[in-house]
Amino acid sequence: MKQKTINLIVLTGFLIIVAAAVYLFIYFTPRPVVQNPVTAKLQNIRHHGATELIAFDANQEKAIMDLLSQYQCRRTFKSYFPFNGEDADYELWLRTQTEYPWIILIGEFNICYIPSDQRAKVYEILDAQNLSAELKEIVG
Repeated sequence: MKQKTINLIVLTGFLIIVAAAVYLFIYFTPRPVVQNPVTAKLQNIRHHGATELIAFDANQEKAIMDLLSQYQCRRTFKSYFPFNGEDADYELWLRTQTEYPWIILIGEFNICYIPSDQRAKVYEILDAQNLSAELKEIVG
C-alpha cells in the first residue's frame, strides 16, 4: 500500500513538471508580430514621440502589415513601463480582433504589447534592427 502511494506521488509530481514545461514552452514560443495581416488594421504611426502622425496610404498599410507578419516576437516578463515616448523611433497602433489595440514600439527597446485593465502582455520583437530599417524604407 505504501509503495502505491509513493508511486502515485511520484507520478503526480512528474505530470506537474511535464505540464509546467509544456506551458512554458507554449508561453515563450515565438509568434508573428501580426498573425493575420489581412484582418489587422493599422490605426496610426508616430515617429520619435512626435505629436503628428505619419500619413500612409493603403499600399503602405498593406506593405507594413505584410512586413510585420514576417517578423517574430516572444513573450517576456521584463517590464518596460513606464517608458519615454522619445525612446521609440516608431510607435504603431494596430487594431486586431482583440478588444484592445496592439501597440508596437521600435527603437531603444523593441516590443509589442496589448494594454489592458490587467498587466499588459509584452512581447520582445526578434531581429528588430532589420524590421526598423525595412519600416523606414516603407514610410520614408
